Amino acid sequence: MLSRRFILALAAACLGGTLAAPAQAKSMPYNGKPVLVPGIVQAENFDLGGDNVGYHTKDNINHLGQYRPTEGVSLEKSTDTGGGYNVGWARAGDWLNYTIKVDKAGTYTLQTRVACLGQGGSFHYKLDFVDATPQQTIPDTGGWQNWITLTTTIQLPAGRHVLQLHEDTPGADGSGDVGNFNWIKLKKSGSGGDGRQKILNFLNSTSGVATVVGIHNKYSSTPHSYTDENDAIAGRPSALWGGDFLFGDQVQYRGRMISEAKAQYAKGALVALTYHACSPKRDEYCEWDDIGGNNHAQLTNEEFRQLTTPGNGLYNTWISRLDTLAGYFQDLKDQGVAVVFRPLHEMNQCVFWWACHTGPNGSARLYQITHDYLTYTKGLTNIVWAWNIQDFSSMPNDLTKYDPGASYYDVVTLDIYESAFRQDFYDAVVNFAKGKPVAVGEVQYMPTADKLKQQPKWTWVMQWSDFIYDNDHMIANLYAAPNVTTLDEMPGW
Repeated sequence: MLSRRFILALAAACLGGTLAAPAQAKSMPYNGKPVLVPGIVQAENFDLGGDNVGYHTKDNINHLGQYRPTEGVSLEKSTDTGGGYNVGWARAGDWLNYTIKVDKAGTYTLQTRVACLGQGGSFHYKLDFVDATPQQTIPDTGGWQNWITLTTTIQLPAGRHVLQLHEDTPGADGSGDVGNFNWIKLKKSGSGGDGRQKILNFLNSTSGVATVVGIHNKYSSTPHSYTDENDAIAGRPSALWGGDFLFGDQVQYRGRMISEAKAQYAKGALVALTYHACSPKRDEYCEWDDIGGNNHAQLTNEEFRQLTTPGNGLYNTWISRLDTLAGYFQDLKDQGVAVVFRPLHEMNQCVFWWACHTGPNGSARLYQITHDYLTYTKGLTNIVWAWNIQDFSSMPNDLTKYDPGASYYDVVTLDIYESAFRQDFYDAVVNFAKGKPVAVGEVQYMPTADKLKQQPKWTWVMQWSDFIYDNDHMIANLYAAPNVTTLDEMPGW
């Protein structure tokens, strides 16, 4: 005979149109108390309750019998900094629960310490059994004890919750393993991430209404000189300030450039940074001719494969360059400054060593590596990513030829030197962006206000500093136009 409780439950489910899923059995924290957040969750300290309650694994076996030998999760001693144990043999479909107690509600930076020999699989987090983060993929770290940190963000309400690490897809080695996990770190996000969202909100609001204008400053030793000169000609202040990490002897002035970026952001300007990187086959003290001039360096397809494959010398050199940039971006983040970053610009400009490589290990892959390392490994949530190509006749096809994927950029930008603001090129960029903001990364001849009425979705146009006097006859009228935004009209961050 069916119980009265079951009959009532069945009736309630039928009234709702579907049979309700059974409630998740409640797991309990490993040490009797939830992990306090902000804080560090050790991966081996998953909740109590056994398989399908505190965790779930494919075979329910602790293969090495270490640390918690009666549980069905494989644990092993870790050689990572701090020692302890890590979760190994993590398979697609496995999950681990961690009971946490959040001090204050808000956006948190979530860092996961991972390792994998060969390309790993993907994972994500659930909060109280509801998906709470995007999937992250574990790269080839060069060994099961070669550890890196992946970073994302998560919204956490205050109070007690269950954070679930869910392994989604296997790696490439055929074993079904996703990767190794050592710890999970949760910390309150800084204001840099908030600034990034403010910039994106502003760009979306100004698209189709008004265009921000400004100029690049190519010399970091005096990182405001071109802006000062341009504004004197225009009679109004630029709403965009462009800076550059540069190369050669100018590298020593990067600190000045970052200080100016902070000052411009405090004024309410849109800060746009570019990186003219020397070839990874040499140091950063190269000349312009080595980058895009008469003697520009080129990488063979095999060298580019090495550059985009973990464990190779060229790859390690590039990561070292990114580590240096990350220090400057972190400084900006600590001060609550968010910026637009346009790395590997003009991806279809073949004089640059980073450009015009296609295929799975081509230029787009290098952009993806750059984005993922700074965003996830370094946790830099204060960067608005601008992907960029130049307006050659091949541009409409180049949009897809070098596309790293829509998840890798926030803004699609076009450098205009050849096409004089062709309407069909504008239409191609807008259609490709699929609703994301579009902008002119750099330009020789600034558009007129009438041209911007015809192409109103350009959110910003940045004049390249070499051509300041090519535009001095029309800058004042442009900056005074009602569909152009100058610094005194910016909303502030």
